[in-house]
Amino acid sequence: MRTTTAQRHEMILRQLKTQGFVTVRELTDACGASEATLRRDLDKLAEIGLLERTHGGAAPVRRTSPERIDLIEPDVDARATKNMAAKQAIARAAAKLVSAGQTVALDIGTTTFQLAKELSELPVSVYTTSLRIAALLANARPHVYLPGGLVSGTEPSIIGARAADHLSQLNFDTVFIGASSLSDNGVVFDYSLEDTESKRVLLANAQRRVLLMDSSKLSRLSVARVCDLSEIDVLICDAEPPPRIHEKLSMSGAELLLAN
Repeated sequence: MRTTTAQRHEMILRQLKTQGFVTVRELTDACGASEATLRRDLDKLAEIGLLERTHGGAAPVRRTSPERIDLIEPDVDARATKNMAAKQAIARAAAKLVSAGQTVALDIGTTTFQLAKELSELPVSVYTTSLRIAALLANARPHVYLPGGLVSGTEPSIIGARAADHLSQLNFDTVFIGASSLSDNGVVFDYSLEDTESKRVLLANAQRRVLLMDSSKLSRLSVARVCDLSEIDVLICDAEPPPRIHEKLSMSGAELLLAN
């Protein structure tokens, strides 16, 4: 059975958690991919800090911090109600950064969905990959635009090369990005490799880059690396981050806005 990169990464990390050590040969049998492909997968997961490469395989990373790893994205209904007060506060703070007539990009996510609600009466142009956000704003005051591409995911979004190419030709005053986690070493992660590609394109084409993240996602890791804090201009959170993340924020030059 042919597996996607995201499926292989999840299988590798699950097997590593169960066994404590994995070999390339074992993974080849489990994933149905070539040894060369599995070596590249292991190298990528090691690069973002999710495992340690060994001769012929991989071992769990030895951690000196209490970071947790999230492998599977929770159902959108579960995420939509989790930490709702924090997400609404973050959305209200984010909306204050937007002025009438601006062009903004809204990433997929439950916090950006709350931000879309805050912008529903403002005369702005909104570009998004999220079908939920587009449907919410379809009859509201903002002009809302979607790129072309493949519709995918339990929280439907538009992904793929066509979507990335479309977004790369645009310029935004501000982009608001959501993510699954922020590690202690200042790396932003998400669950989906495909959605991550869209996030990177949005970040590359915005004058101001804002990360929306409630404090439950701090000091955590996930599968797909989005960017470093040095690629973010503003972090909006509902609580003070842990000291190590605060240090990375200071080093990156990113501004911290507390939304409580």
